[in-house]
Amino acid sequence: MVLEKLAPELVWSIFENIIAATPHISYHEEELRTKIKEYVRAKSKENDLGITITVTRILFSGSINGIL
Repeated sequence: MVLEKLAPELVWSIFENIIAATPHISYHEEELRTKIKEYVRAKSKENDLGITITVTRILFSGSINGIL
C-alpha cells in the first residue's frame, strides 16, 4: 500500500484499493459503494471487528469549510 503511513489505515486502504482503482464518473458511485461495503465487511470479519454498515444517503453541494 502506497499510503500505508497515513491514518486511519482502513480509510486510506479503501481509498487506494477501491476508490482510486475503480473508474467511475461523478454522481454514479453505486459500484464504489458496493465495493466499499464488501471490503469493510470482509475486513471486519477477518479481524473480528464487529462493524455494522448502515446505509444513509447524504446529499450536498459545494464544500463544508475545513472538511471538504
